[in-house]
Amino acid sequence: MMPKFLFFVFVAFGSFSCKAQNPIISLDNKGQDGIINNAYYKDVDNVLDAYVGTWIYENTY
Repeated sequence: MMPKFLFFVFVAFGSFSCKAQNPIISLDNKGQDGIINNAYYKDVDNVLDAYVGTWIYENTY
């Protein structure tokens, strides 16, 4: 009984103290606010979808 209770207490305290990747900032918003330390910049608006796919090399010179 006691090990289960201690496990529950550790899990509860561990989940309340997690602050990883906070705040989440859109890639479009990065230039307006400057660079924020410990922030997670995410492609929320799917800006990078235009670059996904197969690229073909073209010799243009």
